[in-house]
Amino acid sequence: MEEAYNPGLNNAVVATGECYEEIGRLYEEQPRLDWEHLADMMHDYKGLLSGWPQVLHLQSGSQGKRKEIENDGKVGQAEAAAVKTRTDTVNYALLAEVNTFHEQRVKDIKSSHQHFLQEQIKFYQKITEKLQETLRMYDQ
Repeated sequence: MEEAYNPGLNNAVVATGECYEEIGRLYEEQPRLDWEHLADMMHDYKGLLSGWPQVLHLQSGSQGKRKEIENDGKVGQAEAAAVKTRTDTVNYALLAEVNTFHEQRVKDIKSSHQHFLQEQIKFYQKITEKLQETLRMYDQ
C-alpha cells in the first residue's frame, strides 16, 4: 500500500512546475538566438533590394540613350562608338553586380537558415533534457 504522504512524489510534482517555468524562460530567451538573426538577414536584404529599381533605371536610361544616339544621324561614328562603349561598361557592371548579389544571397540564406535550425535543435534538446530530468524524479 502506498504511503499517504510521499515526499519524493511531492518534490517531483514541485520540480515539474519549476521545469515548466524554466521552459517558459527558455521560450522568452530563444528569439534572440535564432529568429532575430534570421530577421536581421531578411531586413538587410530588404534594404539591398530596395536600391535595385534605381540601378535598373540607370541601366535602362543608358540603353535608351545608346539607341537614341544610334538612330540620330547627326552624331559622328566616334561619339556613337564612345557611347556604345560606356553603355556596354554599364551593362557588364550591372551583370557582374547581379551575379555577385545572387552568389552572396545563396551563401547568406544558407548560412542564416542553418544557424536558425541549429539553434532550434539546441533549444528543443534543452527542453527535452529538462523534461527527462523531471521525469526521472518520479522514479526515485
